[in-house]
Amino acid sequence: MIDIRNVYTVGQLNSYVRNMFTQDYLLRNLFVKGEVSNCKYHSSGHIYFTLKDGKGAISCVMFSGSRGGLSFRMSEGQQVIVGGYVDVYERDGKYQLYAKEVLLDGSGQLYEKFERLKIAVIHRRSVRITYANANGSISSRVVHPLKLSYKSRAWYLKAFCVEKQDYRTFKLTRILELEMLEDQFSPYPPPPKTDFSQFDNKKIVLRFPEALSYRIYDEFNLETVKREDGALIVTVWMPVDEWLTSYLLTFGTQIEVLDPPELRPMLAELGKAIYEKYRD
Repeated sequence: MIDIRNVYTVGQLNSYVRNMFTQDYLLRNLFVKGEVSNCKYHSSGHIYFTLKDGKGAISCVMFSGSRGGLSFRMSEGQQVIVGGYVDVYERDGKYQLYAKEVLLDGSGQLYEKFERLKIAVIHRRSVRITYANANGSISSRVVHPLKLSYKSRAWYLKAFCVEKQDYRTFKLTRILELEMLEDQFSPYPPPPKTDFSQFDNKKIVLRFPEALSYRIYDEFNLETVKREDGALIVTVWMPVDEWLTSYLLTFGTQIEVLDPPELRPMLAELGKAIYEKYRD
């Protein structure tokens, strides 16, 4: 006798499986290496390809908005390292790798740094890094690696800086040298959360179609994004100013402002001003 409560639609099953994928931290940020096959450059700017090795294969896609993470033209037979996340394409019930960065294997210094730092995070090993900051100055410091994250097409390390006795964030491409040390550190409490009420910030709630997932997960922290009724809801705290309205307009008609209500006419006015400027 079938219990009707245990009968699901195909869509419900695929949605459930996708939700499981999105909750797996490893699948949100990882590197995979293999051989390129079935590579197709679509007229939309997206790149579809298969990554394979001697034991299996996985379908991959690099959306046009992520092409900044590719510095060469992909072709059949290349050995590459792909950085990105794994997700389920609900319509076909298939999981695939969404590429944010593709490196030729053999030039994967970033991959090597990522793997060594991942070991340091897991085993709480101290590391000494030589780091070039945004001003171009270079310094050496010992840090305790806590978390690796991918944001706006780049990998970052969240760590506790021994010299500064404070939490710091380091961009992996600016880590010039990396030395794993023998000593281990004790677990840290999570960094204190920012009290946004002390700043001139407002709660911003935005809705995007799921088709923009590749960009949303690039440009917003994972914890600010949730899926709801087939859409992505982003909740952030930001100052409502000219920079914000200009940035939101880059999403065109694929964005809906849910809150605050006064932001909607501001976008409309800016859009109207752009139209008036270029309509002739």
